[in-house]
Amino acid sequence: MKKWLIGSMLIASLVVGCSSAPKMPGEISLAPGPNQVKAPWAGFNDGAWVHYQVVNPMNNTTNEFRQSVHQIARGEAVIVTAVKMGEKWDKVGMEKVDLFPLAKPVNKPSTTETVNVGGKNLSCKLADMTYKMNEMSTTMKAWMCDEIPGGLAKREMGGKVVWQALDFGLTGKTPTLEEVTEPKNAWANFGKGSWVQYKILNPTDGKELQQKYTVVDVAKGKATIEISQLEAAKWEKKDTQEVSLQPTLVQKNQGTPATLDVAGKKVNCTCLEKTYQMGEMATIAKEWTSDDVPGGVVRKEMAGKCVMEVVDFGVSK
Repeated sequence: MKKWLIGSMLIASLVVGCSSAPKMPGEISLAPGPNQVKAPWAGFNDGAWVHYQVVNPMNNTTNEFRQSVHQIARGEAVIVTAVKMGEKWDKVGMEKVDLFPLAKPVNKPSTTETVNVGGKNLSCKLADMTYKMNEMSTTMKAWMCDEIPGGLAKREMGGKVVWQALDFGLTGKTPTLEEVTEPKNAWANFGKGSWVQYKILNPTDGKELQQKYTVVDVAKGKATIEISQLEAAKWEKKDTQEVSLQPTLVQKNQGTPATLDVAGKKVNCTCLEKTYQMGEMATIAKEWTSDDVPGGVVRKEMAGKCVMEVVDFGVSK
């Protein structure tokens, strides 16, 4: 899905419309100059959205997703992507995009065709490209329209439709950043003296070691973490790292709730499962995290085997 999303943005950069866009804060003009075209997301207000159907040409599976515009500021916007899972929109991702005008492509599309999107007949510019890999070549066509947020109306690969806009709107009920994300930082709520001790297993040789992470200083929005390792029953300092305490946006409601016992303490966690594919082999990884533990990570498993878990921890505010 991510590869397709990136591909759509590349195709969208070939848009050939030249409608003007409003100025952003700081008098930044997004109106295209004589040698520029409008960026595909420029000119759309917060909440504008587009609904796509996407076909994977490798296995013919179909997905639907929506992209919507948020947080327009200083020549940039955040695009929120929601994938349809059953009757719900889920698996939301975010991408920051540039709203500044783009340089005109050398091979400017000259064909205009009509594409029906959501019952509306839209005039689109057709971009036609051929990709070559060794002796094989694939023809890709993209129909671009200035009326659609993001610009892409339809896309074909090898004569088969792989992207199709089903509908779009200039405003609408789409997941907002506040609804789907929350600010977090795994070290932000822990003061000097907080610590966490881990038991770590090397899956290649089966050797086990213990490490301790201790907050030794907090200043100017950063924390200094001292890393020590248990050797011959003594803690030996191995490294010192400085981490930012500024929160970053993470997706809400990922994973499933769980409770783990850590040194006699019941710790409320969230368990997130991922599958890593390498050729025909797939490995399932699980990670338990908690806001109550310094650094956040409580336990990690690979292929059903615990490779990292908290032995104990202490908190200072």
